[in-house]
Order: sequence, then C-alpha cells, then structure tokens
Amino acid sequence: MERLVDDWTAGTNRFEASGEKLIGAFVGVQLVGIAALNQEPYEPAPGRARLRHLYVLHPFRRRGVARTLVSHLLKEARDVFDEMRLRTYTTEAVAFYERLGFNPVQLATATHVRILRDNNCHG
Repeated sequence: MERLVDDWTAGTNRFEASGEKLIGAFVGVQLVGIAALNQEPYEPAPGRARLRHLYVLHPFRRRGVARTLVSHLLKEARDVFDEMRLRTYTTEAVAFYERLGFNPVQLATATHVRILRDNNCHG
C-alpha cells in the first residue's frame, strides 16, 4: 500500500492513462480491498497491461473480494488491452491467479500472463 500512496502523492502513478483504473471494494462504507490496472510500465507495448496493487484487508480475505476485483478489471481491460501481466511470488497468490486463468511465464518482469483478446483478430 505504501508504494501505491507514494506513487500517487508523487504524481508518478495516478491511473490516468488510457485503460488504467484503480478500483475499490466496500462493505458498507469501509474500503476492504483495492486493485489497479496500468499500462505495462516495465516492458511497454501496445495492448499490454499490468495488474497491480491487489490488497484485501485480512478479515475480508477468502470471501471473494479479490476474485471480484480482478474479475472486474479483466472485464474492463478487454476493451483496451490484449494481455495482462503481473508478478507474484507467494504460493497462495500463484494458485489464486492461476485459478483466474493466468498462465505462468518466465519473464524478467512478470510471473504470469493472461491473454485477453487475440490481437491478430480484426473484427
């Protein structure tokens, strides 16, 4: 969370580029989770997105909050991006993302990729 706040405060990441989003999940008025979508900052390419800053408060984990956040961003991303990348290292997170259709890759900047649409399809 600190990096998200620091980047926002510094103006280096405000989720303002085409297709970028920062979303939250609420229970009543309490913010219980966030997730973000950026244009790929590490290996930029047209149609490439990065899932970032997925956080869910401990008492609300394993209740579908993270799945809902990621599913929403996947749906939104399909209108703008061809693929979504992310980087994670914990066994639990790896299993979570793979259940959501992300495939493991061995890239310097990403551990998982999910194809959102065939960028060779025109129509």
